[in-house]
Amino acid sequence: NVTQLFSTEVTALEGALATAPGGAPGTSVNVEVSSSLGSSTLNGVATYYAAPTIVPASGLSQLLNDTHRNLIYALRSTEVDVLNSSTLQWQSPLPLPQPSPAVSYEVMALSPDGSRLVVASVDGHVVVMNPDQPAQATLLDWSSGFPGFGFGMAITNSNKVLFGSGYGVELDLSTSTFTSLSQGIGDVIRASADGSHIYGVSINNSGGGVYSIDPNTFAVQTEAFGYLFWNDLAVNADGSQFATVFAPPNVAGSEVGFFDSGLR
Repeated sequence: NVTQLFSTEVTALEGALATAPGGAPGTSVNVEVSSSLGSSTLNGVATYYAAPTIVPASGLSQLLNDTHRNLIYALRSTEVDVLNSSTLQWQSPLPLPQPSPAVSYEVMALSPDGSRLVVASVDGHVVVMNPDQPAQATLLDWSSGFPGFGFGMAITNSNKVLFGSGYGVELDLSTSTFTSLSQGIGDVIRASADGSHIYGVSINNSGGGVYSIDPNTFAVQTEAFGYLFWNDLAVNADGSQFATVFAPPNVAGSEVGFFDSGLR
């Protein structure tokens, strides 16, 4: 029983409303639609899943999966909460050192080998820690040299942190030194799990800009796709593909762009 769905928020997208019958978790089913115009079947297009377990939490700005320790890090403005992926129990949080006056931390990334968790505020204060030794965390300050780090951070396989903020900033973890880059790399950036690929998107560019950043030289390749303001992106484990998303909370539907490593 499919009915057309109209909304003042829907412009380029059309919506349909249907009631799904019950099904067994893990099974895939076909969807059949018929009308006076004809009929069609989409094979295996729907999959039932078990009801998820909801872990109560609030005030979180980012989640990060640590596959080395089987933990999930949940960033708050003053600490990193730690969730055990197996038991779904919260463990002791990782405190974040504060400058004076205090700042709100908003972005984090984990090095490919899991040895460094880097957390930053948008005004350029950066915490570097070993998650196993949080009391030895180091607080670095780049606030006087660059007006904000934007919304993304990635750590390469050569032990360097790249901050996305239109024009990028590099942090060499071996020397704790910052370097401003001269080229645009996008506002939101993400690295593959092995740190071999870095991609970025522009959130303030009507040309739908996407970026591929060399993890060693930081040379940038960029392409435009559509007239979209990408909000975020995700990279698969080996960096061969990435997906961008345009999903503003006040409109119906989302748009996803799938790209290979050559930005095709």
